Amino acid sequence: MAQRVTVIFAGYLGACLAAGLVFSVVLAARYSDSIGKGAGLLITGTVLIAIYAVIVALLPAFLGIIYAERAGVTSILYYAVGGALTGIVAYGFLFALLLSSSAGTTKGFVAGNPAQFLLSWIVLFGASGLAGGLVYWLVAGRKTGQGR
Repeated sequence: MAQRVTVIFAGYLGACLAAGLVFSVVLAARYSDSIGKGAGLLITGTVLIAIYAVIVALLPAFLGIIYAERAGVTSILYYAVGGALTGIVAYGFLFALLLSSSAGTTKGFVAGNPAQFLLSWIVLFGASGLAGGLVYWLVAGRKTGQGR
C-alpha cells in the first residue's frame, strides 16, 4: 500500500510537471522573440506552472485518482479526458479569477472574438491537462488496482 501511494504521488508530480512544460512551450512559442528569451521563459514557466498545477489541481485530480484506484480503471482515455477536464476547469477557472481580480474588472478580459478566446482557452489549458493525464497514466494509472 505504501508503495502504491508513492507511485501515485510520483505520478501526480510528473503530471503537474508535464502540464507546466506544455503550458510553457505554448507561451514561449507565442511570446518570445529570441531563442534565449524563449529558453528562459520555458524553464521558469515550467517550474512556476508546475507548482501552480500541484496546488490548483490537487482536489479534482485526487478525486479522479481515488475513483480510479477503487474501481480499477486503467483506461488511457479516462486519464487523458480527466486531465484535460481538470486543466480546463481547475487551471483555467482559477487563472481567469486571478487575472480578473488583479485587474479589478473583467472588462477587456476577452479581447476580440469570444469564440476564438474560448477555443484558445480550451486548447491551452486542455492540452496542458491532457499531457498531465497521459504522464500520470504512464507512471501510475496503467497499474491501477493491481495492489489489491
